[in-house]
Amino acid sequence: MRGCVRLLNCARRLLCAATVFLGIAATGGGVRGEVLPAEDGYRGIWYFNQPSKDEYKFKYSGGLATYPQQHAPIAIYRPEVEKTFFVYGGTTARSAGDKQELLHMVSYYDHKTREVPRPRILLNKNTNDAHDNPVLSIDDAGTLWIFSPSHGRGRPSFIHKSVRPYDITEFAKTYEGNFSYPQPWYLPGEGFLFLHTHYGDGKSGGVRGLFTERSRDGVTWEELKPLANIGMGDYQISWPVTRGVKKGRLGTAFDFHPKPLGLNGRANVYYLQTDDGGETWENIRGEKVSLPLVEEKNAALVYDSRAENLLVYLKDLNFDSEGRPVILFLTSQGFESGPENGARTWWTLEDWVAVWIGA
Repeated sequence: MRGCVRLLNCARRLLCAATVFLGIAATGGGVRGEVLPAEDGYRGIWYFNQPSKDEYKFKYSGGLATYPQQHAPIAIYRPEVEKTFFVYGGTTARSAGDKQELLHMVSYYDHKTREVPRPRILLNKNTNDAHDNPVLSIDDAGTLWIFSPSHGRGRPSFIHKSVRPYDITEFAKTYEGNFSYPQPWYLPGEGFLFLHTHYGDGKSGGVRGLFTERSRDGVTWEELKPLANIGMGDYQISWPVTRGVKKGRLGTAFDFHPKPLGLNGRANVYYLQTDDGGETWENIRGEKVSLPLVEEKNAALVYDSRAENLLVYLKDLNFDSEGRPVILFLTSQGFESGPENGARTWWTLEDWVAVWIGA
């Protein structure tokens, strides 16, 4: 990148697609949980995507139990019990040739004993698609919440809560519906702010729109609100500030998928943040932003990769000691595997200057 990344402003238009609701139903406090069966070991799912018909076989493949980066968080440390709780995508396959189906697994690492227990099986997702891998959230009371997404609209999504605080043995289902690429954050004093993707029908706006939804208790949810739906859709990464004067802030960085490549043409970096649990959002300059964002050039743009004919792959978002966002991403000249598209270069956006950190 050359010099500072320019912020661009442009007119906005309203999202054409109809507002979508998750429709989460309240279940009440008397829901009976189910004891989860224990697995006899840790086995992550193997997954591949998009055959490439060349020597590389697939666009990507491998052991992807914690895939993809748009799923977060998957592990949370709680000092009250000195344990790190985590979820991952397991598999029914025990050996080569076995049928593989995705299992949603939950376990923890005990920092006192330096041991892990046998992991528990929350559910069988009835697919081999690692895009359905689960994520985890923990509220102030120590209740574990597991969000089980779906890749698109063809399978149901679920939310389960632990029956007892900091306990992985028994869970109760609180929701069945549909969501993708989940990022549920429990913000102390605010409750849940759930960032996720909802797939449209491809006829009225972007295919992969970003949405937010709030809940005080994880069971009763407010109306679904659109965040962005640019081009053929968006991917996002998000993270909260957990310390310092900006504690409680949550930021999200996202791209967009231009026509005609769609998701294989992912480009640009946009950034928004909220200090009030998702009620309002602002850009890096502290300016309130009207949502949803639907234009390629808008007030949240912090890096225009299209101007340099590069693709962008968002990897991580975090904050420095003063609560300023740092975005990690890489760039490439194309999405295909192999050396033909040149080096994959890692960058960070810090104070909105692109910093090269290696190829």
